[in-house]
Amino acid sequence: MKALKVLSFLLVCVVTHMSYGQDYTFDKKVTSKFLGHTRVFFFNSKDDSFFMEVSNREELVVSRIFDLKIKQQYYLYENPVDSQKLTYLKTDSLLSKVRNYTFEFVESKSDNDAETSEVIFKIFNAENKRIAKYKLTVKKADQSLFHLYKLSTLETLLGMEIKPPFNFIVLKAKGTNTHGNSTKYLLESIENINKTIKVPR
Repeated sequence: MKALKVLSFLLVCVVTHMSYGQDYTFDKKVTSKFLGHTRVFFFNSKDDSFFMEVSNREELVVSRIFDLKIKQQYYLYENPVDSQKLTYLKTDSLLSKVRNYTFEFVESKSDNDAETSEVIFKIFNAENKRIAKYKLTVKKADQSLFHLYKLSTLETLLGMEIKPPFNFIVLKAKGTNTHGNSTKYLLESIENINKTIKVPR
């Protein structure tokens, strides 16, 4: 009887804790291929301070929400019966270092009527030495969607503000990252969604 009371108390605590959690709303589901691997992300097109990555781990589908403002990451897994339901697993600190980098975008000449264009994106360190370079194939958009590419591929730049010269979405990219490794990215699909996930504080 005593054990039942303790269990009931713990369940009430968990429910109460979850009811006062943090809401994350996503309006874009992006499927992309990076270094030959297909990846799925959820983004908010108006807020680049958080995003979610979905991956398969053995028999579980695990979602990880990155909150760059408070530097935390939340782990959740899909209910095997109902994939729309996510169960909270744990919270970890998010280690992100703001580096003294500068950025440069150079748009190649293109026909004003062309649907896409090429942009060279360069990264420089504190000594103004170029440490990374990417060739982006982009499509002009009504709002800046560069962060859909940045957050899913440029892990060393998480939390850093980068302002492109005009609004666009990256369709594909290739180049050399800050570690000197070759990278390749391809946007496979983008969907408009309305998904809100609550996680405990």
